[in-house]
Amino acid sequence: MGDKLTSAVQIARMSLQKLLNAQSLLPFVVGLIYYVLAAMALDLTQGSEGIATIWPSSGVAVAALLLASPPQRPIVYMAILIASFFSNYGAGMSALQAGGFTIANLVEAYVAIRLMNGSGRNAASFTRPIFVARFCLAAIAAGALSGLIASVFAGIAFASFFQSWWTTVSLGIMLVVPPTVILAEAVPLVRQGIKLKRVLRTTVMLGIIAVVSWIVFWQASFPLLWVTLLGVMIATYVSGPPGASLSVLIIAIIGSYATVHSEGQISLGNVDRRTTVLFFQVYLLTLLASALPFAALLARRERQLAETRRGNRLLGMAERAAKVGHWRYAMATGDLFFSRQTYRIHGLTKSGPFDQKAALRSYHPADRLRAESNLRTTMESGEPTAFEARLMNPDGSERHVYVRAELEKADDGKPVAIFGIIQDVSDQVASRQELEEARSKAVAEAAHASMLAETDQLTGVANRRKAMAVLEEHVANCSRMGGSFAVIMLDVDRFKSINDAHGHVAGDIVLQRIVETCCATLRDSDFIGRLGGEEFLMILPGVAAEGGAAVAERARSAVENMRWSPLELRQVTVSMGLSVYETGKTAPELLQAADHALYRAKNQGRNLLCLAA
Repeated sequence: MGDKLTSAVQIARMSLQKLLNAQSLLPFVVGLIYYVLAAMALDLTQGSEGIATIWPSSGVAVAALLLASPPQRPIVYMAILIASFFSNYGAGMSALQAGGFTIANLVEAYVAIRLMNGSGRNAASFTRPIFVARFCLAAIAAGALSGLIASVFAGIAFASFFQSWWTTVSLGIMLVVPPTVILAEAVPLVRQGIKLKRVLRTTVMLGIIAVVSWIVFWQASFPLLWVTLLGVMIATYVSGPPGASLSVLIIAIIGSYATVHSEGQISLGNVDRRTTVLFFQVYLLTLLASALPFAALLARRERQLAETRRGNRLLGMAERAAKVGHWRYAMATGDLFFSRQTYRIHGLTKSGPFDQKAALRSYHPADRLRAESNLRTTMESGEPTAFEARLMNPDGSERHVYVRAELEKADDGKPVAIFGIIQDVSDQVASRQELEEARSKAVAEAAHASMLAETDQLTGVANRRKAMAVLEEHVANCSRMGGSFAVIMLDVDRFKSINDAHGHVAGDIVLQRIVETCCATLRDSDFIGRLGGEEFLMILPGVAAEGGAAVAERARSAVENMRWSPLELRQVTVSMGLSVYETGKTAPELLQAADHALYRAKNQGRNLLCLAA
């Protein structure tokens, strides 16, 4: 039974994850839910002049925008616009009033997202107190601004309508967004294996709260509103943010229904309905103000406890795995004591006193003076010292050790001994060396991969992406620091006929040899890249029109005079277009000017260089 229930929970959450990740479905689902909730709320409150307790559609809009990726947000806004307009218009409002309310709904969603600092799905977390505070302020501000806009189109008492809109929208955001975001955060945890016990505990707790809330709100004999507050606090303590947000949402749904029907706990006798609704809204705000910060603080406490537990586990593992021994040198007698682990580190089986000189001789000759100097410093200054060195074991092997020494003093403050630890760090040193080798290899591989990503595989020069980046870089440098450079567009004349007559292999050889010839005419600081097909781009830094034309003519002439043996080609020519950077020009403008000049060269007979007008 338990396995089946676990599988059902996993399937449900995987379905929710797929729904949230489906870019095509999300706007449609958001619009549908928004419309249904808005229509239900308007029906319960008898249209635009009724008194709502909460407006859940606002929460749906903000939650959807928080969970949507930036490319999805415009489509989500459009879905909200359509759903809001038709829900209001369908409730009997005029097109003008429905449109005005729709504008208010869009503004409140946009303002809420912006005031949350544009938080996306990864940043919106109700386990962080700072986000909870920013979220509440954003909901209140968004509700107030949309209330001002909607009041203009309401056509009824401004103050009462504004207060009703403000509170219902703000509550809608505060009540709907937290559980939605928390459930979205829980989806990835399915893969980590959420314990079924925790899910069942939260479900049972919410069920109890629903039953208790129904009893509390549908009786008027006893003032029991404090019971639901107690239930929210218990749910928050037991289940954290999910318990807090979902329990308040359950109370809001049951209490709203009771308030609309003017019965039960929220009925205040002869007090008008608007005051009753306002009382219930303040009550819900009290629940939220109590539960959400409490839940965030509990979540932070849990994170800190988890980090502490994890740190203690790692520390315990490190202590068990560490190969650490201790030693003591008595200054009065010259006796040196090694622990068993210290003997093992030295590659010895003997235990008991050990000769000081023999101990120093066990260090590698290159490290022996450093060891003596550190120990002498400890004896003379009384300050702790630490160093790494190599030990020469009797079998000829080396071990890297870390040594720390401290001065041991008697009760009267006089030094009596040097106490220290020695740790075999050979594995760590080897790991550092391996990591360094791996890092060097990774850097080399990354550099090679980067070069391949920016290189045209056929000709060996830069590809289009790299060429455009270099062009943008030259434009930015000259725009910032002054200067000029020339841009040359080169196109192989009648290249298609070469491919058709001699095959693509011959065409590839033609492109390779043309690139080699052009490169031989360029300076080291010049640049050439392939834009695609038989079209190439040359960039000549620090060159004006006259100098660029000379370089281009030199390259054109060199290609014209090439010998193509053993290929059965008589002559291959290229056409060129040249443009020069001037202050204010952009990379696309330079490229377009050179391209137009290139086409003039083609139209005038090919094998020509034309300068941009």
